[in-house]
Amino acid sequence: MTAARTASPGQTRWGIVTLAILAGVFAAMEIGKVPPALGALQTEFTVGLAAVGWVASIFNAIGAVLGLPAGAASDTIGNRRLVIIGLGAVSLGSLLGGLTENFTLLLLTRALEGIGYLSILVSVTSLIVEATAPKDHSLALGIWSTFLPIGFAFMMVIAPPIMDAIGWQGLWFVNAVLLAGYLVVFVIGTRDLANLPNPRGSTAALGFGQSFRAFTMAGPLLLALAFVTYALQWFGLSSWMPTFFTAVQGKSLVTASLLSALVVFMNAPGNLFGSWLLARGWSQWSLIAAGSAVMGVLAVLIFGYTVGADAKFWLALAFSFLGGVVPPAVFAAVPQHTPTPAHVGSVSGLVIQGNNAGFLLGAPAFGAIVELTGGWSGAGWLEVAVGALGVAIALAFRPVEARAARG
Repeated sequence: MTAARTASPGQTRWGIVTLAILAGVFAAMEIGKVPPALGALQTEFTVGLAAVGWVASIFNAIGAVLGLPAGAASDTIGNRRLVIIGLGAVSLGSLLGGLTENFTLLLLTRALEGIGYLSILVSVTSLIVEATAPKDHSLALGIWSTFLPIGFAFMMVIAPPIMDAIGWQGLWFVNAVLLAGYLVVFVIGTRDLANLPNPRGSTAALGFGQSFRAFTMAGPLLLALAFVTYALQWFGLSSWMPTFFTAVQGKSLVTASLLSALVVFMNAPGNLFGSWLLARGWSQWSLIAAGSAVMGVLAVLIFGYTVGADAKFWLALAFSFLGGVVPPAVFAAVPQHTPTPAHVGSVSGLVIQGNNAGFLLGAPAFGAIVELTGGWSGAGWLEVAVGALGVAIALAFRPVEARAARG
């Protein structure tokens, strides 16, 4: 019996919610496979660090440009259909990437993976909203926000032994098989999804151009900007943790990778903590403000000289955990700030676009400030500046959230 058949109308379809969230986890593994493989890719294709860095960054570039159009596509052609297309595209891209011997073609296959990844992300948010009762929106979307740290950290841990056994191409093939297998599971598990209540009422399909209304509304724009600052803070630190642990603290690469994976993973329980705080009555703006401020303060201690080396790791864990309250607040706000129920995908796409813009800027911004200031302490003060901007965005969002709550 499929997940859709196990729940009666009007109730939350937790089976479908689980399948949707797992689609995001499997997709996020495509991000996590790259950092451990960068050295092997640089050797294989004899390219510089900047060039090989695009194997990771092109994912974020795709999302930073195409987030809202992808969300509009989800609203227009259907969420389940776009998740299926996305899983297929990511699997195919990983397979072709493992077969290529040309660096330019590898980048093109990563672009294909990025388009599939983006398609999954913007569709899952809408799918979860459709499959949950209004009282469960915040909880379900809060759990959904854990997909990135779980998939990212899991693949960072298992990628090195896979590469030791069958090389980076084998790692790409393994990911292709995993995505293809999950595609089958998702198709079978959601085959009755058409029986879910139609949030669009009598409207069969939303005009593509109408979806861009999200760009004209304060709520979606502020949520997207909040995700820019969050992603810049969190990914900026996370992406440089392996380098920081090796270059500054003298850790081995294996140890640094494991410690960094733990830092990334700690964001997941932080997401759940944020979801719990929302259920306890915390406002969305207050979580965005608190997470932004705390990340800024902790980053100064992590990259500064006032605490010992051993304490920095624990502070990094706290940074990732407490910063994790921001994504559930943003995702929970999405269905409350849509022009109509049919625009959830569009607003989700705009928010994901902001998230990817922050991811795209995070690592280069940190690298540039460290070079400019001649030390890691500059990265901490960059975090403070971005965190202050995040607090300002949260304060601007406060009256918008209040108006939405009043209906």
